[in-house]
Amino acid sequence: MISLLLAINPGALAATWTVDASGGADFTTVTDAVEGAASGDTISVAAGTYADECLDTAGKDLSLEGDDSGSPVLIEGASDCNNLLLMQEGETVSVSGLSLSNVDSRVAYVSGGALSLDQVTVSGSGNWNGWAGTLYVTGGTLTVLDSTLTGNTGSYGGNIYAYASAVSITGTEISDSSGWHGAVAYLEGQNTLTIEDSTASSNWTYYSGNIRATGSATITLDSSHFESNTLYDGSGGVLSADWSTAITVVDSTFKSNQATYSGGAFYFYANYATIDISGSTFEGN
Repeated sequence: MISLLLAINPGALAATWTVDASGGADFTTVTDAVEGAASGDTISVAAGTYADECLDTAGKDLSLEGDDSGSPVLIEGASDCNNLLLMQEGETVSVSGLSLSNVDSRVAYVSGGALSLDQVTVSGSGNWNGWAGTLYVTGGTLTVLDSTLTGNTGSYGGNIYAYASAVSITGTEISDSSGWHGAVAYLEGQNTLTIEDSTASSNWTYYSGNIRATGSATITLDSSHFESNTLYDGSGGVLSADWSTAITVVDSTFKSNQATYSGGAFYFYANYATIDISGSTFEGN
């Protein structure tokens, strides 16, 4: 009977593990907690700074969350950690109430899985030679809610690189990030990108839009604000797209965005791209 109940409700044995660098918890590092947890578990991290971390979920579905104190929780990648959070076995991971940073390297790599960030700050990560300074997702799902992405860098996607994936960003601020292409997001292949109730400001790229879509993408910009984003050597300051990209813009504002050549806001490299704009304003682009 016990084995039957467990088969019906495997979450019944899910545990919550605590982490506190000062001691008195189940673990003193987040890395050890992730290694020790089982799929379905929750890891609650006490306030403080956790340096030299490198998290490999190894196929386990996990929840990582800041504790209820309301004080800042910062997790920093180790100097030799290429991905602060590595998800490459199709797992589902949720992160909430944490700040993440991985200087000169990537914050998260997601392959075939689902990552959600809720009230998370990601800052000061990536480098000019790396794809996606912050979040790299291939064949998976990325959901960002009520979060902050700021000061990140990547050659293709200062904040987000997506390949054949679904990306949803809601209630989030994306600012002061940079890249050769797509400081906000770089989309390659067939993707969907939705940005809703969010702000993208003071981001800059060199060669293509701060949102760059190649291949076949479906992009929705809804009730969002784009201001002072800059493209130094190209066209499409906010967004540049080609192939069969379909773009819907609803109730959004575009102000003081710049591109060296054409399209301070948008630029399309091919006749196959389409755009539908309603209830939106453009000023000083």
